[in-house]
Amino acid sequence: MKKILAFAALIGIAAAGTTWNIRRHDSPLGLTPQEKCALRDAPHDDLSADFSDLRQNMKNGARKLTHDLAAEKTARATLSIQGPILNGIFDADVPAGIQGQMRADMAFIDDIQANAASALHQKIFGPANGRTYMDFFTSRVKEIGLDDCGGGPGVMACVQPYTNHSKMWLTPNFVKYDMPQICRAQIVFHESRHTEKKNSYWHHATCPDPFKDENDNEVRGKVTGTPMAGLAACDETPYGSYGSSMIMVKNIQKFCTNCTEKIKMDAGIYADDTLRRIIDPDAHKEICEDLYRDAPKTICKELPR
Repeated sequence: MKKILAFAALIGIAAAGTTWNIRRHDSPLGLTPQEKCALRDAPHDDLSADFSDLRQNMKNGARKLTHDLAAEKTARATLSIQGPILNGIFDADVPAGIQGQMRADMAFIDDIQANAASALHQKIFGPANGRTYMDFFTSRVKEIGLDDCGGGPGVMACVQPYTNHSKMWLTPNFVKYDMPQICRAQIVFHESRHTEKKNSYWHHATCPDPFKDENDNEVRGKVTGTPMAGLAACDETPYGSYGSSMIMVKNIQKFCTNCTEKIKMDAGIYADDTLRRIIDPDAHKEICEDLYRDAPKTICKELPR
């Protein structure tokens, strides 16, 4: 829509800068024979001046449009950093850089539109759109603080359910690594699932040891490269923290209508990587049937029982 409006605006600018007097005649050019002779014999200074004015008007209009779009972008960025996204939810000691990144990420999520949602997505979240995601998150996470979450290079965030189950903690690692926005979004939605007291906070399962992928390579954390074998970093259900966040980003890859190709590519990469963490054969099969019917069989090969 913005592209259409931008094009229309340029057309409007050109039209506003020049007076057009179009007359209908029998001549194919819309001129009488007398007018064509007069035009042929007339000096061209006035005509050149008209086109010079038109070009200048279009340049001025393009500059104004560029300025307006830049101002809108700046306003949206300021809004995402200062509020109302997650307004009043951060502890005072959470650094401005972490707050700004988190708000910008959630503003991106809030803007998502999609034309469909898979069956598992419907069960967990409902429709695939920004409003649904924001309602899901803010109904669970009421506070965000700063903590090391036990330390370690691979820890970005955590929930400490037996202290305050509706509070999420971010670590400095959240802004340390160069990772796609969809990855950070997946992390915080993963953690939001751990706030659910009625579901015993969706505890992780222990990953197999050894832990190999479909190509017989060791499974490692996508961002830090930490080996996952033997760690409590897997799920045995589609509905846990790994399963639900993976289903969310896979739906964004498949059904988002206003995401760039880069965003959808990143969503697919991180969803497919997380699918390996679903280690129960039945749970793995359920996700594959929901979201990977058209995918290569190597991604969704049957897991050993």
